Amino acid sequence: MERNMKIVVAVFVVIIIGMGAGLGYLLTRPPAEEEPKLVHIGGVWPLSGAFAETGTSIRRGVRMAVDEINSNGGIESLGGKNITFHYGDHAGDPSTGATEARRIIENFDPVLMMGCYHSSVTKTAAGVAEDYKVPHLNGESSSPTLTQLERKWFFRSGPHDGMFNTQQIEFVLHLDETYSDDFEDPLDTFAIIHEDTEFGTATAEDWEEKGTAAGLEHLGTISYHAETVTTLDSEVEQLKSWDPDVVFDASYVSDAKLLVSTMKAKTYMPPVFIAQDAGFIIAGYINAVGEDGYYFMTRQTVNWDLNQSISHLDRVVDDFNKLYGYTPGGAVLRDYAAVKVAALAIEEAGKHADLSDLETFRDEVRKALLNMDIDAPSDAVPMPWEGVKFNQTTHQNIYAAGVICQMMPDDGLYHTVYPTAFATRDPIVPLPGWDER
Repeated sequence: MERNMKIVVAVFVVIIIGMGAGLGYLLTRPPAEEEPKLVHIGGVWPLSGAFAETGTSIRRGVRMAVDEINSNGGIESLGGKNITFHYGDHAGDPSTGATEARRIIENFDPVLMMGCYHSSVTKTAAGVAEDYKVPHLNGESSSPTLTQLERKWFFRSGPHDGMFNTQQIEFVLHLDETYSDDFEDPLDTFAIIHEDTEFGTATAEDWEEKGTAAGLEHLGTISYHAETVTTLDSEVEQLKSWDPDVVFDASYVSDAKLLVSTMKAKTYMPPVFIAQDAGFIIAGYINAVGEDGYYFMTRQTVNWDLNQSISHLDRVVDDFNKLYGYTPGGAVLRDYAAVKVAALAIEEAGKHADLSDLETFRDEVRKALLNMDIDAPSDAVPMPWEGVKFNQTTHQNIYAAGVICQMMPDDGLYHTVYPTAFATRDPIVPLPGWDER
């Protein structure tokens, strides 16, 4: 009898333990239909170091886009799930960028990655995304080589420097023809000065190729390392001795400031100076150089004054200005648009795959980007583009384009001067010398 009682008690204990374990599992395991609760996206930008100002501005544009998407119902095909964004900081270093991309992918299971401003960092970080089979949508890195790699999971919504350079050479020819009476000599020679990372080197090579193909004489190219350069005296002296009609420049923020101050100190100003965006459009540069920045020209993907022809842009610029107290630059607006493009792809993927099946969902995001064909300008893409459609091989947006702007002396702002269809001002050429200001 005692033995039977012990057996009964033992069986009862086993049952209780089993029930407790099962109850504990049910209590701790989230309901399947609630997993995951958010749509995760990752992005890596320079949030510290020499380029922190640029990265911080981009992050603000990204956050604004994400907040707009979430406040307007989130991803509807996924039941209104909100997007949450995970940021990494590469501080301008390609190796760190790759490490940060890997950290985000392994820890947060993003459906898509973005970044990284520096083309050299985008190259390594996108390589990590490629290995993990995660779509990487780039909005602002402009080296042509990024889409020449023909990676399966990499897409670029903004223009690359080859596209910008073609437009810039066309602009020089336009100036030479339209404003020939204003120049002492024809615009037939050019020189290049650039920082030496992937961004500057690739665009310099392309400038040389396209300029000479257009019949312009290339007088020489000067390079330097942006992160460590402390003087550009000899570089500016070299430009001055060459005396080109046009100078093309690819600089980041600190070196752009240094270049302008050195040009002023050396009393050097070419008839035409065109920068490749980057440092020349950042608020820190504009505030630092002040009136010394007047008349310099730069390419942009989009400029604030295009709100006269792009109604959607007016709202974006105004909202950003209210939030942060300054006008967003081209890189900020490109990534703002890239987030909206990403959301459209995720929305489409949600119609064909469950978010809990991450591998399949990521592939559906990739397919949605590959099949995307949307019109612009629009609320999602407030850009002077025809739309967004990715080349089936390179995954470059074939409709991406840019504008050329000049900082005007009456208000200290950049105004669009080319193409003529979007121009809000006529260009002031030749650029006034320092003693003529």
